[in-house]
Amino acid sequence: MKTLKFRTMSVPAAAAMALVASGGVMAVGSVESAHAATYQCTSSTNFWHNDSSVDKYITLPTYRGNSSCELRHGAANSGVTVLQRAMTACYALGVKADGSFGPATETALKTLQSRLKIEPDGVYGPITRSAMVWDARTRAGAGAGCWKAVNYI
Repeated sequence: MKTLKFRTMSVPAAAAMALVASGGVMAVGSVESAHAATYQCTSSTNFWHNDSSVDKYITLPTYRGNSSCELRHGAANSGVTVLQRAMTACYALGVKADGSFGPATETALKTLQSRLKIEPDGVYGPITRSAMVWDARTRAGAGAGCWKAVNYI
């Protein structure tokens, strides 16, 4: 499996480069977009805990196995379902896990982002992923609480 690597730079540096490259015209996207993710999540992947003695995994939205991706209004795939399940299981936001990123999912995500003290733009990306806790499972499929993704990716 190939790992996608992203070169990081400060937002002001990236904005300056974009301004020069566009001849002085710059469009501003979401906060999540400005920080790294350019691929839309199209599926989901199980990530096992970094400590092999811990029998737990979390499932994250991914693009070709990479969790640095985005979900936004209009997306419809298993990555959306995983996000909806985590928002319900770990944050009691009551989102129906139907795999469709519609108005209810966007509203719930904005609520969650506000609770997490990040920009409530309604776009799921690496910043939201890192701030959230995720519904963990055991090898047998039993619930194992909610955990930060940093222990898994």
